[in-house]
Amino acid sequence: MAYRRLLLSSLLTVAVGACLTGCDPGGSGMRRDAGRGTSGEQPFQCLDTLDNDGDGLTDCLDPDCVASVPACEGTDAGPLPDAGPLPDVGLMACEGRRRTTENQIQPVDIVWVIDNSGSMDGERDIIQSNLESFARTIGAAGIDWHVVLVTNTGFVTVPASLAADERFRYVGDDVQSNEPLQAAISNFSRYSDFLRREAVLHFVFVTDDESDLSSADFRTMMASLTREPFRAHVIASPPGSMHCTGFCLEGCTGPNGDAAANGDEYWDLALYSSGSSYSICTADWSALFTDLTRAIAVVRPLPCRYDIPAPPDGMSFDSGLVNVDVTRGDGTRRRLPYVGTPDGSVFCPPDGQGWYYDDPAAPHTIILCGDVCDAVRMDDMAQIDIAFGCASVLI
Repeated sequence: MAYRRLLLSSLLTVAVGACLTGCDPGGSGMRRDAGRGTSGEQPFQCLDTLDNDGDGLTDCLDPDCVASVPACEGTDAGPLPDAGPLPDVGLMACEGRRRTTENQIQPVDIVWVIDNSGSMDGERDIIQSNLESFARTIGAAGIDWHVVLVTNTGFVTVPASLAADERFRYVGDDVQSNEPLQAAISNFSRYSDFLRREAVLHFVFVTDDESDLSSADFRTMMASLTREPFRAHVIASPPGSMHCTGFCLEGCTGPNGDAAANGDEYWDLALYSSGSSYSICTADWSALFTDLTRAIAVVRPLPCRYDIPAPPDGMSFDSGLVNVDVTRGDGTRRRLPYVGTPDGSVFCPPDGQGWYYDDPAAPHTIILCGDVCDAVRMDDMAQIDIAFGCASVLI
């Protein structure tokens, strides 16, 4: 954490980047946008952490001090503002405290709604045999899950180990052929308290028939209830499927019989909610459940705002001693420049690579510029490292 020890001993013990009590809380040395003073920094001023000559540089960051004070010898103070970035003053390795943020799989709430009409008897056994392994698989993948099952009580016998799990809830309701979408709506009050704001909501609808409620109406009604985005996955007869025995009827055919109708509304719902669609006539459902697990394991995007933690006892925050590094999925690493100004203005460069504070006078949050924010959110393997205790790289 970008902290400086509050040392009260001799100035000669103060290291580069440290700061005595009473120093500028705005982070002296963060930007070099002031004009150079006429007299320059005097040797006796070179360890007082102040910008005495008004050139935007303090102590060993000022070339005047590098030239006149032995304690600053060997320090690369860097050129004036028109000559490029200021390096880390010999602290590029940065021994300060660090905060690392990596991508993680988002918590998920999964609501299964299963058609329990008579034509679903064959599929019931498949669902029953795979439900526990599904929960076990998503758990093994490191996913924080809640599972809700909406169907007629007793239609699916939930394994004891899953039924006793506090992350599982059975909502008993008679869900007939054309009713799964309605059942998700009408039973919402029975499982809404089980849903978590931080989790991604997924619905899985299993039916061999069509829905009486349209995809568009379901999206509108559910959005008004959840007020959060959701994804719908469907296991139903694909649009355009037919089965023929002397004459042809709508619906796919498989080892468990013929579907009553194609699930056009379900497949439309999956399309518009970025979900997955599977044929209920699939012979091997193990691959289907595996693929569904992959669809549910959504990586949480990296945030673009990072709160500054409170400093440990005996230390205070120094806004001039912070660096933000981005490591991309291909292994490339870049230190982002600080692009804020003391008056609160922000100058993100054309490539968008930079960061700034919410309030430079009293910072609470580190914010990434828009382009780098978009890049790390789209990169599942990206990593953000924030180093507290090193001189900031400036544009």
